[in-house]
Amino acid sequence: MYQKNRVLSITSEQISISPEIIEKVNQYLVQAGPGDMLGVLLSDKSMIRELNFSDAQTVYEIVNQAACAYRGRIPDDCYHEPYMPQEEVLREMKGMTFFGWQDHNELLGVMGIQPVKDVTLIRHAYVLPGHQRAGIGRNLLSHLKKITQTRHLLVGTWADAVWAIDFYQRQGFSLMPDKDD
Repeated sequence: MYQKNRVLSITSEQISISPEIIEKVNQYLVQAGPGDMLGVLLSDKSMIRELNFSDAQTVYEIVNQAACAYRGRIPDDCYHEPYMPQEEVLREMKGMTFFGWQDHNELLGVMGIQPVKDVTLIRHAYVLPGHQRAGIGRNLLSHLKKITQTRHLLVGTWADAVWAIDFYQRQGFSLMPDKDD
């Protein structure tokens, strides 16, 4: 009925960023004073920025709205509402760095990055349902690929989340062999 999680990987040699993104990053890199937000402007109204604990409520809302796509697709004992409680959001924010796509001062998508030994994990990639398929996830992932300092970048997702697997494969990731096969 339900399949196990699938892991996708990418190596540093496979990482490429479109010239348009590089040009925008070079043109619009904004760095404020110490302790202020560091962000990458992608247009005069959109930017990718590192998130902090003051963003936790919005991260909670984005994750849980977007995770509704899992309802009926993953095992019932794994899907619950909220999908990620606030305490878990805070715990996850302590253990990794989250980045967000902000448009007109509204956070629309989030993605976490977590170095673990000699690999980096992409964690908790979610975009608000009304803004999916607009390049937000692709741009966040491109940014995380760029700042990854390990040779391997891994993503885990539900095997039945075929839309997510398809997204990562379009971004250059490959399915890894199932260790249980």
